Amino acid sequence: DGGPSVTVGGIDDFFIYDIANTLETPAIQAVKAEIFPNPADDRIQMVLQAGSTGTASLYDMLGRKVTEVNINQNATSYSINTKDMGAGQYNLVLQTNFSVQSSKIAILHN
Repeated sequence: DGGPSVTVGGIDDFFIYDIANTLETPAIQAVKAEIFPNPADDRIQMVLQAGSTGTASLYDMLGRKVTEVNINQNATSYSINTKDMGAGQYNLVLQTNFSVQSSKIAILHN
């Protein structure tokens, strides 16, 4: 028919890790951050691997960054206040020196 084709896809969660030696395939132990609760009401808690540095960014479903938390190697537990955010779906992206982790987060206010 000559009309444009449209491909629609989606990913809920993904995890990317970094391997220091690319010449061999070692047994990979993915160390994912703990993210809870989901759904969240007033805050999202995150527990990361010790020594992590980077950022935790929360995006709305239009791709706008809502908030960002800096991750430093001196702490393993972080939280994001969601009390004043609108209810709905968000995407949490944890980007550290060890990995990139993306998780869909629901915010529901009771």
